Amino acid sequence: MRLNVKLDFSGRRSKNKDDLNRRVRDTVKSSPMAVRIFKYFVVFTVVIMLLLWVMQILFLQTFYQQMKIKELYNTAAEIQKNYGRESFASIMTNLTVSSDMYIQIDNSDTVLYATTSANPGDRMNAFASKFNTDDLKKQLSEGNSDYIVVKRHMYNSGNAEAMVYASILDETDGVITYLFIYAPITAVGSTLNILAHLLVWITLISIMFGTIMSIIIARRLARPLNSLTDSAAILADGNYNVNFDGSGTAETEELAATLNYAESEISKSDKLQKDLLANVSHDLKTPLTMVKSYAEMIRDISGNNPEKREKHLNVIINEADRLNDLVNDLTLLSKMQAKVDDLNIEEVDLKDVAREAINSFSLHREQDNFDMFLNTEGENFVVEADIGKIRQVFANLIGNAVRYSSDDKYVEVFLQDRDSFVRCKIIDHGQGIPDEDIGSIWDRYYQSSKNHSRTSKGSGLGLSIVKQIFILHNARYGVNSTVGKGSCFWFELDRKQNRNDAEEI
Repeated sequence: MRLNVKLDFSGRRSKNKDDLNRRVRDTVKSSPMAVRIFKYFVVFTVVIMLLLWVMQILFLQTFYQQMKIKELYNTAAEIQKNYGRESFASIMTNLTVSSDMYIQIDNSDTVLYATTSANPGDRMNAFASKFNTDDLKKQLSEGNSDYIVVKRHMYNSGNAEAMVYASILDETDGVITYLFIYAPITAVGSTLNILAHLLVWITLISIMFGTIMSIIIARRLARPLNSLTDSAAILADGNYNVNFDGSGTAETEELAATLNYAESEISKSDKLQKDLLANVSHDLKTPLTMVKSYAEMIRDISGNNPEKREKHLNVIINEADRLNDLVNDLTLLSKMQAKVDDLNIEEVDLKDVAREAINSFSLHREQDNFDMFLNTEGENFVVEADIGKIRQVFANLIGNAVRYSSDDKYVEVFLQDRDSFVRCKIIDHGQGIPDEDIGSIWDRYYQSSKNHSRTSKGSGLGLSIVKQIFILHNARYGVNSTVGKGSCFWFELDRKQNRNDAEEI
């Protein structure tokens, strides 16, 4: 279908819009939908008409004769089935009255039954009276066949023809009873001429009807597609506030729903990309400024003072570590999102990994008086997972609980042994997360826009990395939180790893 996109923007977008439409039109090589549907209808109509013409010219006469023969067979079968019954005479009357056939039953000496001249078969009566049946009787008596059907010209009737059916109806004590049925073959030449004129009109009407239908159907199908094309052009121009309307058919409605979903995801991705650039720029700027400032201080002030120089160098090292952590987190997150970071699946005891993770925060327990607990329910906590990435999950989630903890400084890791999976909870009594923010906490740099107090700094990518690890492991995950009471981050890992992509929660 040739696209004809018409947008109504003004200002600086107008030129971009025209360029976009021109590029789209230049890439379209197919003919419009209306033209294609018109061609299909015309071809379909012509094929149907050709079939009708061929059937009429070549096969109508043959088809008519075959139907006539079949009618003879059916009549003969009915006579043979009822021959000898008391109702035979009335049945024969009904058969002769309902058709123009002439029926005769005789033996070598006597005519046992014949259609009377009062019935509609007068012409066939005259033909039957002159027809010599001796040859047919001879063939039947010699046993060459059970029945015979022949076609003969009718006497004094021009080119009129008739079919004669002959068979042995009964044979008793050496006396053979014969059945003869005479049926006229109507000349179809005049009928063919009438049908030919009729088919000419049918052909013309069919082509006209096909043309009208093709236009209506093409417009009906093209309307939602044109609407979707216009909306897609608006989306391509950078305007994400667009709605795709594909009402008309189930396929276009499904396409519109898919495009609306794509628009939502593209809009979200664009926003995240802008936020990422802004936050990365901010996170890079601060430590770089610190590094430069303290390096200048060492050069100008504390270069000869070992104590101050050591302090300033530690600041530079810490800021460099912060930069290094940010770059590493960005690299890791990008690799996992691109699915180029393969998992090394093995049997992992989550209880051991959780204990190691808690021990790694011993400094917070000793210096900041954090209460960290590992509680379990059940005995078997072995799952199939990548132990390195699961360690990072525990480290990030426990670290997140530490940063957002409240005055009681409580962090709990709770493992539950289920039949086919292990459920893990990381619980804190911190500030909690508002309901409207629950769906956003897994996004990059969610924390950077929130004014939370924290005891340690993070890159803002921790939960995004955790989310990608869960997806790679096909894990079920989520968070339950109440503002002012704390949060519970949970995830479930199967004992037998299923490598299909997990559904995001």
